[in-house]
Amino acid sequence: MFGIAFWYNISLESLLTANPSVDPRAMGPGTSLLIPVTPIPQPTSTTAVEVADTPVPSSMIWQDPNCYPDAAGGLWCFMLVENRQDSDLENVKGMITLIGGEQSRQEVAHLPLNQLPAGQSLALVAYFQSPVPPDYSVTGMVDFFLPVMAGDDRYLSVEITSQSVTYREDGEIADIEGELFILEGQPAMDYLWIQGTAFNSAGDVVGVRRWEAEVLPKSGEALPFGFEVYSMSGKIDHVNLLVEAHRLREAEE
Repeated sequence: MFGIAFWYNISLESLLTANPSVDPRAMGPGTSLLIPVTPIPQPTSTTAVEVADTPVPSSMIWQDPNCYPDAAGGLWCFMLVENRQDSDLENVKGMITLIGGEQSRQEVAHLPLNQLPAGQSLALVAYFQSPVPPDYSVTGMVDFFLPVMAGDDRYLSVEITSQSVTYREDGEIADIEGELFILEGQPAMDYLWIQGTAFNSAGDVVGVRRWEAEVLPKSGEALPFGFEVYSMSGKIDHVNLLVEAHRLREAEE
């Protein structure tokens, strides 16, 4: 479902909300989905000036996008965003602009997780289809987010109790292993994800990967995990992990 949400430039949360009867772990050919797409007006030269003059909110900061070509001739862009608010945020998205020659293109950049906790950073992800001009520049900005209200219990408490990272292929692949623990008293969940973000020694994002639990643990249980993160450009210096678990919708009702 994340790939479908990414393709239509909508959040995974909005797609799940629009299809409460569909199990995202049991989708197959013929599954019908309601896509909650809202048309977005194309930017004009006037709106571009207005966006450029909009002050950056001090509670959200972001880095210039790091972009890398792929084998299909497209371009993956990662824009690191930091939540400096005292509260968690969700449905964070941005816009990345690719400028080459006299032409420019824009793509919506989405967060791989639904939530960005206070004090944490994650990379927004956007993809530009081929062809990409040989000489280009990219800019990015965050243009939407929602606060998670106090007392909101949709996101559950999960701790990464152990983790280890080993590197291979000259440091371009990181093997990540560890264990999660679901705190006591937590209700049933409908998904459990870990987002891995790989950085080089300069602090640039060079790769991202989301691990999704196939078997969901219960309150008070531990769960081992393991996955790989691949670099799109050079050696990985370190990998940051962020876990997200969402309350089962039936439990919400």
